[in-house]
Amino acid sequence: FQNVSILVNLAPNATGAQKSFDSFKKIVTKFLSIDIEFAGWLPKSNLMASSIVSRKPVILNKSLDKTLKKNFSDIANYFLGLEEEKSSGIKFFNK
Repeated sequence: FQNVSILVNLAPNATGAQKSFDSFKKIVTKFLSIDIEFAGWLPKSNLMASSIVSRKPVILNKSLDKTLKKNFSDIANYFLGLEEEKSSGIKFFNK
């Protein structure tokens, strides 16, 4: 794959998510010849943690806050806007 989309999880806020992504991208592109893009972020929240424990998707929770609703919507729109990438497999090292 030449392009990889990254979703930042457990971020304190949008700024923290972007900083985490930027640091990760710097490290990845130093060692691998791929392009990574920021797909979005999910906040650290009690609602997310309880959904994992209860094994129920957080998106089905009726008390979903505005930040989570917006983030899930932004992430879905990001992936809907991507074009399919043709690949013959993962290549980490090129000759």
